[in-house]
Amino acid sequence: MRYFLYLKSKKKGVLLNNISIGGWMPAPYGTAYTASKFGVRGMVETLQGEVSDFPDIHICALYPGFQKSSGIEHAANYSGIKLSTPPPSFDPRKLASAIVKTAKNPKEVIYPDWSAIVFKNLYEMVPGIIRYVSSAGMRMVMKNANKDNKTGGNVLEPSEGNMGIDGKTLFSFPKKTLLWAGAGLIGAMAAGLLLSGKSNKIESS
Repeated sequence: MRYFLYLKSKKKGVLLNNISIGGWMPAPYGTAYTASKFGVRGMVETLQGEVSDFPDIHICALYPGFQKSSGIEHAANYSGIKLSTPPPSFDPRKLASAIVKTAKNPKEVIYPDWSAIVFKNLYEMVPGIIRYVSSAGMRMVMKNANKDNKTGGNVLEPSEGNMGIDGKTLFSFPKKTLLWAGAGLIGAMAAGLLLSGKSNKIESS
């Protein structure tokens, strides 16, 4: 918040917030994570309103999907199972480029990859189904996952292991497969919107 006050004193500047898709939809068995992401989104949207009369102050929110980074390998993990980044996941270098681009050309909301906007819209359409399916999927993954020691990660002390940019993913899919999957999700979303529109027309008539 000190930086925010600094921006207001200078009446210009950019504040970037890398929130993640977790700011729009819950992560099953990640209650604290979800609460923090929803909280940051609320904070950002509030600040955006507070600086609406400062044309040269920009409060920006980025909502990326999963990243193929080593971050999850250093996170606190008390589940007792080995965690990996689920698909679809994206090159963190592209996210870094999006952050730099946003710093140079600020926008209030940025979706660096296709998955974030697709999942956000799907969750808004059928939140109950998304919660049920994602939770059931997570339970299945947890049931078959390899065991691992519980750890606080690098929350309280430096962690060891992979210090590179790239990390391990839960599954590995060819790029073409992911594109087809994305197209399928978009198609399902469009069909849902059409059906929803027809249903509303029938009810109103």
